Amino acid sequence: MKKSLIYGVALALAGGLTACDSYLDINTNPNNAPVENLTTSNIFPGCETAFMNMYGGTWHYMGAFQSWQFAQQASVWQWGQISRGDITNETGNGGYYTVYVDLLGDLDVVLEKAEAEEDWGTYLAATTLRVAALQCIVDAFGDAPYSESLDIENQSPKWDSGAEVYAGLLSELNNALDKPIIDNQLTCTSLMFGSNATAASWVKVANAIKLRLLMRVSNVQNVQSELAALISEDNFPTSDVKWTAYTSNQANKGNPFWGQFTDNGNHGPYCQMNLAAQKVYEAGSDTRMQRYWLPASAGDYSGSYVGWLSGCYPGNEFALSYNQMGRVSNANLSYSDPIYWITLAEIEFFKAEYEARYGSAAAAQEHYENAIKASFTKTAGLPEADAASVIAAWPYDQSNWAKCIGIQKWIHLTSVNGYEGWCELRRLKYPAFGSVTANDLIDYSRNATINTGLLVAGDIYTTPDWERSSQLPANTVIQRWIYPSQSSNYNPNTPTPVPITTPIFWAAN
Repeated sequence: MKKSLIYGVALALAGGLTACDSYLDINTNPNNAPVENLTTSNIFPGCETAFMNMYGGTWHYMGAFQSWQFAQQASVWQWGQISRGDITNETGNGGYYTVYVDLLGDLDVVLEKAEAEEDWGTYLAATTLRVAALQCIVDAFGDAPYSESLDIENQSPKWDSGAEVYAGLLSELNNALDKPIIDNQLTCTSLMFGSNATAASWVKVANAIKLRLLMRVSNVQNVQSELAALISEDNFPTSDVKWTAYTSNQANKGNPFWGQFTDNGNHGPYCQMNLAAQKVYEAGSDTRMQRYWLPASAGDYSGSYVGWLSGCYPGNEFALSYNQMGRVSNANLSYSDPIYWITLAEIEFFKAEYEARYGSAAAAQEHYENAIKASFTKTAGLPEADAASVIAAWPYDQSNWAKCIGIQKWIHLTSVNGYEGWCELRRLKYPAFGSVTANDLIDYSRNATINTGLLVAGDIYTTPDWERSSQLPANTVIQRWIYPSQSSNYNPNTPTPVPITTPIFWAAN
């Protein structure tokens, strides 16, 4: 039988990327195209599109909702479910399907073609995207089909432990980096770098993703020597690694997060600033709040920045003054917003953590401050001078390095990458719960208003008792999602569900 390829056309169309329209021409048939007729440049942009729509869309805002970065719009129910701990076997279905149906098989074809052509820069690009996609699966569910996941004859692949998958991913990345890469050789066309991408660009991206992998496991495995070698080489990107392919404000043709949360997409502006984020912004006179959020446009606080509470749904008997669009600060979104894979600020925060744990406190402080500056200048597009008040309000403290780095990385990732924000919150354990709960912050009454003065900047809070799922005890962060029905309905090797309060392996300490 002739081998054919369907490379996520539905998702590519959903993204509506004008930059990749030409890559859809292979589907004139309209179902599939023979692999031998395709090049890596035909296939790879579709793989990026599938990953972008998951990572920068659904999983971005789901991570942000459950890490106190976002709050759902007060008058709607569904977006608060993730904050309340109402996790089911459908929560992560979309991303799981994207990775295993729309992504891995197509990347495998890119890898086969690149290896046959000894195009090691393209081989590294495909490996890096594959590693990042599978890392997302482990970070969400704790385990993942891995060792048997590309055997098309095996309809019931086993699930490997998260630690085993991470070890395999690091090995894949090291293997790809060890190939005889020619730095100035052009690689496959990509949505990130266009048609002029060189292998050297992908080496920098791969090193950044490797840094993330190693830091993620550093609390439970001794990877100091690997980190030392990587940081000593210091061959990382010098600007944010992001996709900027969105050029239209037509429905389904802009940034997928923007499309989901604006009237040009499927819903009204239902994403609102979380009170926990507002308090951190205000403590540092942080102009990123004005960059990423809009002032309230209605109600008693019109013109002011107003945060809402995780998981709270004002109904007929509760907090009616908030139960209207515009009474709380909505996300300041644009159809052209990029999707961030890894930012320069994150790389600097990782370097600060490395120095705090193994090296110099002075170097840790320097990288910490560089990270905050990069968050303003590289990501938010604000003057570097604006970072001064944040650094003054949140100074580096070697004795509390995890708290310093954790809170500032969390606020940097707010509105930038909510999924990584959730991961780092679970790993670094900051922001942490304080003594104040949402029960203290607001009464369950019609005339309730938020007592914002009670919450300490840098603390998070338990969702009110009357809203929180029985799966999620007080003062608990959601640690994982339930194994998806996309697997459990068809694969008898899907593990028994694990409570959402059980940390995955790298967050166990």
